[in-house]
Amino acid sequence: DRVDVHEYCRQNPSLSDEIRQLFAAVVVTENAGKQVPLSRDLVEYNEPFDAGMECPCPFGEFELLGELGRGGMGVVFKARHLRLGRLIAVKMILQGEMASVEDRQRFMAEAKAAAKLQHDSIVSVYEVGQHQGRLYFCMELITGMTLLEELADRPCSPHRAATILRQLADAMSYAHSQGILHRDLKPSNILITEQGDAKISDFGLAKQVTDPSLKLAEMTLTGAIIGTPSYMSPEQAAGARGEVGPSSDIYGLGSILYHMLTGRAPFQADSPVDTLLMVMDQESIILK
Repeated sequence: DRVDVHEYCRQNPSLSDEIRQLFAAVVVTENAGKQVPLSRDLVEYNEPFDAGMECPCPFGEFELLGELGRGGMGVVFKARHLRLGRLIAVKMILQGEMASVEDRQRFMAEAKAAAKLQHDSIVSVYEVGQHQGRLYFCMELITGMTLLEELADRPCSPHRAATILRQLADAMSYAHSQGILHRDLKPSNILITEQGDAKISDFGLAKQVTDPSLKLAEMTLTGAIIGTPSYMSPEQAAGARGEVGPSSDIYGLGSILYHMLTGRAPFQADSPVDTLLMVMDQESIILK
């Protein structure tokens, strides 16, 4: 059964600290044996991409011009669509032909979720395909920077932060209306155009709810821990004990707002597990 930690703490105020610590430890222990798709933002990740992929090089209908970035699952290239003569971004699965069935399914789920969404503040996906065993999708090329890079030197002004948050909130309201949860909102997944507008990218942990007509309160899911610890909601940190829904993405927007105004993530520790414990064990400053 799902445990209501807050209710237990309310009933036993003298033991509330111990209850929260115990609950956090139990959740981490339960997920220790699972393949937990935590974002690798907080851990060192140096797995090389195919060394034979030297740019510029042909790739199906595209010419790969150079690597733009990579994450725990995919690598993104700046590319030219040879038939259309336009510059685009091509994302392909990081492990190439060696990718597991689960990784390939997640990659395709990201492509399908993103391709379904047409919004000014969401990076557009144009095409999904496979070339020589490599899954890929091509998308809108954003030549600016990530929000994380914009925040590297100093926080945003309140007006700038409010402007960005309004664009992101409008985009996520639209995504939720289409039955899609992002589940990994954070500054590094927000791209800033040369005009200064914000666009949401990286739907690698997105989940499509089969019936988009569901009310927001009904769009909840349970499962393993997913997301990036520093920005995830308590119910995401709770893994199988938590119910992840649209409110989890709203919490993610609050985490981004906090970072924009303060210059740091709401929760930071020496390791992802320690950060998870902080998220579950401390009352969130985002909710105050």
